[in-house]
Amino acid sequence: CYLELTYGPDGAAPAKIDALRIEFPISSEQGEVLLCLGTGGNYASRTTMILPQDGKQGRIWSTLDTGKNGSGMVIGSFYPCVWIGNERRGLLWDADNDKGWIQDDAVPAHELLRQGKDLTLRNNIVGKPGELAAPRTVAFTYMASPFRPMVKGWRAAIYSEDGTFEGPNKKRKDPKTGEEIDGWAWLTPPSRDPSEWSTLWADFKKIADARCHDIQPFNPSLARNKYGSTVHTSLPLMGYDWKSPDKTVTGYFGPEWEGDTYNKTEQDYFLWIADRAFGEGGLRTIYWDIFFNSLQTSLQAGMSYELPDGRIQPGFNGLNIRRFMMRLYSVMEDHKLTPGSQVSHATNDYCLVASGWMDAILDGEYHSITDDSGMDWVDGYPIERMRAMSVSGQFGSQISWMNLISIKDPRKAADARRGFADYPFLFDSWKNPNSSSDVPRAALDWGLNDERVNYVPFWRNALVTSDDKDILISAWTLPKRTILCIFNNNRSTVKEAIIRLDMKALGLTVKTPWQEGVVARSLYGAAAELFSDGLLRVPELAPHSCAIIGIRASEREDEKLLPGLVEQAKLANPAVDTKGIVVPTAILDWGMADAPAEYFPTGKATEISCADQSLKVAMWRLPDRVLLSVVNTDATAAKDAVVSIDLGKLNLLPKLQWQEFVGVRDFCKQPQAKPASLDFYTGKLSIPGIPPHGERLVGVRLY
Repeated sequence: CYLELTYGPDGAAPAKIDALRIEFPISSEQGEVLLCLGTGGNYASRTTMILPQDGKQGRIWSTLDTGKNGSGMVIGSFYPCVWIGNERRGLLWDADNDKGWIQDDAVPAHELLRQGKDLTLRNNIVGKPGELAAPRTVAFTYMASPFRPMVKGWRAAIYSEDGTFEGPNKKRKDPKTGEEIDGWAWLTPPSRDPSEWSTLWADFKKIADARCHDIQPFNPSLARNKYGSTVHTSLPLMGYDWKSPDKTVTGYFGPEWEGDTYNKTEQDYFLWIADRAFGEGGLRTIYWDIFFNSLQTSLQAGMSYELPDGRIQPGFNGLNIRRFMMRLYSVMEDHKLTPGSQVSHATNDYCLVASGWMDAILDGEYHSITDDSGMDWVDGYPIERMRAMSVSGQFGSQISWMNLISIKDPRKAADARRGFADYPFLFDSWKNPNSSSDVPRAALDWGLNDERVNYVPFWRNALVTSDDKDILISAWTLPKRTILCIFNNNRSTVKEAIIRLDMKALGLTVKTPWQEGVVARSLYGAAAELFSDGLLRVPELAPHSCAIIGIRASEREDEKLLPGLVEQAKLANPAVDTKGIVVPTAILDWGMADAPAEYFPTGKATEISCADQSLKVAMWRLPDRVLLSVVNTDATAAKDAVVSIDLGKLNLLPKLQWQEFVGVRDFCKQPQAKPASLDFYTGKLSIPGIPPHGERLVGVRLY
């Protein structure tokens, strides 16, 4: 909500004014943390605080606490943004400047007060008594967070990564002049001659299209990222160089674009280039470095203004960046590249007002960790900072993480990187480019990507608790399933974690206890033991590390949801003891028996076929997955099975091409057997080396 408020004398004569405040009430239930960001990039002046719940009345915080010097203002303590809320909802106040205000160094521009049970965000528009000789106008915005909903599949499909400030679309030797051109900051190809751009883009498009063709069906986020391809470009949002080498344009508009103001002409020009890069060059992703609140001092750009004494009061360009990102996202949508196409990097200073048009933000470039460091990566991002800034989804963006770990000692390096990999999981951040771990496939199989998942952070998790305050537990709940991230927040002591679960409230109970009724599985990290009284034990949890544990409840009758297992087993071995045939545990974990599956005996499923008549293929089907049993009835020869599978008829084709993907899963495979693989475009599922009278169970799933 963008607002302009004009105040002034009621008539021609000047009027005295003592004070003017704008106040916005906020419920204490929602106002749990506060974030105020200024200028300075990675080292910006900022406040990240968990608000006290002691009921104390009056001022809780003001911009004088964050720091007048950090505001960058000549007079007063104006900061461009203040956000108050929690990971579920919040309020952002934002403005580019304090034009129209009457500031005073002793009076904070913004402050937060507790009045009764609730909070009040106050903007002191007139901070000291003065005289109004003419009307004044102030402009500001209110925005509710999250700024947009998270899209389907975001945990596995969307993240932010740089790495393409170099690469085939950045550097080139000019064949005419011999110049080694480095267009690291350009959105154009590396040529100073605009007439050459189309030809170069055409070459880039071939590379990009081939990469997406091969990778996108199985890993859309990988298809559009990584160094060495032309699908991705990294650019500085602010400064360093123009994003085009065409000096006929930048030379003409340079004075009004100075400092990257992103006024309309700058927006128009780079949107035109971006449209060509997507269409002609096959570009899929833009990574914007320096996604900060940037101080602007140029009067010509219109963000700053002249004070009565002639000094320049600076401003910011946040609203222009928001408009540019919004318009650029629309262009990306025209090229069917969203979501995931617009990502950025910022540490300690997100441009919040524009974050609604940012799919993911790469954080983490703050402190270097070396062999001599007295802290590790986790120490640099305390809980209050993470809760205020870096919970994925809090502002409608995925938060990804990088690090500056440079440790020679192998053990110390491993410890530091383990903390870096594990700690963000607590805050619902799963894809981090500098981490050796991606989203654990076992967690995806357990249902992490399910649209029904409810994230419960450790500070709100009353159903899964520990008496040890160093043990932090976030949960992701589903019907009959829960995923836990159990983190040891002690940086020096190995912990035995004893966890208490409210099994009934979590929906993790069964009518009749049995061996596979309620089970816990290690999905990542340390293993755990689950006891019948709802206690979970992790025997050894290393300092600053986590265990991701999946818990599910399966009724005894659920086994009956997979009829036909006995029939298939008899095809493989007519003499098999059928009393011992049960649904394999791995298939229960995969969720194949969570709902009644449609069963197709051999030869009855029109969506699958196999030319080799000695191979008998049965299928069980759920809306988003199928399980195939392939039996080799030949008594003497091993078989390489090729099963034709109609992904379209089975509803396993990704309809959301940047969010959904196909995965193949082997069950009960012998260690020496080669894995099954799928040719997505021909629909051929290859299952090599099925032994005589042997059976392979293979799942195909749309994630």
